[in-house]
Amino acid sequence: MTTLPSSNSITIGITDCARYTNYERWFLDAPLNVSVLRLSYHLKNANDIEQCHGIVLSGGEDVDPRRYKRPDLVGRLELTDIDLERDEFEWEIIKRALELELPILGICRG
Repeated sequence: MTTLPSSNSITIGITDCARYTNYERWFLDAPLNVSVLRLSYHLKNANDIEQCHGIVLSGGEDVDPRRYKRPDLVGRLELTDIDLERDEFEWEIIKRALELELPILGICRG
């Protein structure tokens, strides 16, 4: 289980999205000693989750319905509404967060 460092500061990993800076600002503006770490398949930094005390799965485009056993819904979504690389990356983030017993907050797509 993850514990807080002696300085009582925490690092929150936030998955990348078009509105990432909004999420980052919400945490950095809070009256807490928080640092934020961008987690992104563009950065190829899934291993950075080990520096985090919690994870936020940010909002954004739809998750591929095949991920939750609903392939019948694929035809109803615009192809631009699905980011397969992001799905794969965030699935890895979820798996690692569970292994590390990190708290996970999922927002909208999360």
